[in-house]
Amino acid sequence: VGTYQTGPAQELVSETFLKLSWYGIPMGLSDFSFFTRIIFLAWALIGVHRLMRLELQFKPQPLVWLSFVLFVSAYVGGITFEFERQTALAEQLETAARLGAGLVLVVFLTYCAAFLAPSGGVQMRRFAWDLRNGRYYAAFEAAPPWLVAALVAVIQTAAICILVVSVPGELGMTLGVTPRFAQTGASQVIIALLAWMLFLVRDLGLIQFVILSPTARRGHLAAVMYLGVLYAGLPALLANTGGFAALPAFVPFMVDSPGLLLPILLQLALLAVALAWRWRQIRGTESQALAAA
Repeated sequence: VGTYQTGPAQELVSETFLKLSWYGIPMGLSDFSFFTRIIFLAWALIGVHRLMRLELQFKPQPLVWLSFVLFVSAYVGGITFEFERQTALAEQLETAARLGAGLVLVVFLTYCAAFLAPSGGVQMRRFAWDLRNGRYYAAFEAAPPWLVAALVAVIQTAAICILVVSVPGELGMTLGVTPRFAQTGASQVIIALLAWMLFLVRDLGLIQFVILSPTARRGHLAAVMYLGVLYAGLPALLANTGGFAALPAFVPFMVDSPGLLLPILLQLALLAVALAWRWRQIRGTESQALAAA
């Protein structure tokens, strides 16, 4: 096992944290850091090659992006620090924890793709047409990167829910430890994850609604401002005015009961109406452009 050379700071770190396990393979932090750099350098070269193909008008390679999303999720989920399996149930929860760690990165990549690789009206119409006509691989090629990453996040969330749904009692007690969330039950975890996915869908829909506006010149900046208001401005206003009961409508991890899902479901319903209107607006603008030509 390698050692992590940190100079004088090394004395401040216990030997336990100088080693980690990646899917059961023990290694030092220096070795892990070295292999991490090599692997992500390879992915960077693949990304450069993909961008060159796009600039030269080659067909997109959706499998490359999907492979990267899956790799990042599996890579992060494999990191554990001296965790000893105690029971089969603890091993089941460890798998759920690995998926949860990867899920955080997948959601982050989804937001990055929504802003850095936005989909246009033409791309979305092609995706919808291919999907409607049963051309599923063509639809996969036309699918925007944020949609692919979002589907991976939803599948991972479903897998986590399946793993924890059979856990009796409190998760922390099942593991034989008393962490901060020792009294958290499986149902609360499932509700929180469901709320997180619903908020993710709302955010992606809002981003697309703003970016796809025919008159929007700074759609990305406007989308960031709207999300900032939803996640920071309104919760701060509610907290300062004593409206704590309304916070679950804007903070996903404050949702701890099925009834608190109603506000986000209402938001999604309103957003669906707004997106349908935006879609008609885009098609009307394209029809006017063709008529003028």
